[in-house]
Amino acid sequence: MVSQVLVVEGNPPEFVLAAKRSAGATPARRLVDAVRGIDPAVRVATANPFFSDHDPDAIDFAATDGMAVTASAFSMAADDPSLELLSGMFARAFDAGVPVIATGAAMLVGACCLGAAIARCPDDPITGIARAIRPAGHPMTKGRYEAFDALTLSRNIIADLPDGSAPTASSDGCSVAALACARDGVEFWGMSYQPEATLADLAFWLGPQHPVWPGQSTALARDLRLIGDDPAAYARLSAKHRIGLDLLDRRYRVTELTNWLSGPVRRHSRSS
Repeated sequence: MVSQVLVVEGNPPEFVLAAKRSAGATPARRLVDAVRGIDPAVRVATANPFFSDHDPDAIDFAATDGMAVTASAFSMAADDPSLELLSGMFARAFDAGVPVIATGAAMLVGACCLGAAIARCPDDPITGIARAIRPAGHPMTKGRYEAFDALTLSRNIIADLPDGSAPTASSDGCSVAALACARDGVEFWGMSYQPEATLADLAFWLGPQHPVWPGQSTALARDLRLIGDDPAAYARLSAKHRIGLDLLDRRYRVTELTNWLSGPVRRHSRSS
């Protein structure tokens, strides 16, 4: 049976437009392309909860085998009303028993919906590359190296895990780099890093075009664009910034998404 996945854009229109102009693709498009690159047979629908034409009632979760949520540029302030729109998508998917995967700050939103507590990242602002992430043996990270790098720009971390969850990866700077939660019909995988993101996306996040945090590291952004455009031609820059195959190899970079599609999503598809 062919699986159907819902990809949710976790950002407002102004961010989405800036990302498309600077990086060549919206966050949702990156995630859609990643899913289709893993399994071209998967049917993919999209939802944009922050857009004015979004109709939550038009989404049929009974016909959805998995929901994937892009990273978000929103702050994790408890009083940010924008988070309610994203939280509502998580709540509906969880209530329907649909497996969910989320990356970056969207992982934190999903974890909060399940009862997690969030704290400020002590290393803020970060450079955009999480180093030496160590998997904990969960099916989510099957195929990962004993220590790997990943793209990230999260400014918050999980301080207390929700009930029924456990860390699936950690690093020296983040004890919960990834988590899995299984309870009461909920199956949630989340990563503080973004497997679907590219070096062009990281250059956007760090460069002057970012609408929320402009110009964090413009020089690094320039180098990342060059490496992303032609890794072989700029091998010295790759070495300088420690950009290895775990960031350049698309198939390896999307390991967690591959395992999610072949695991929770396929199981849900077969049971429906």
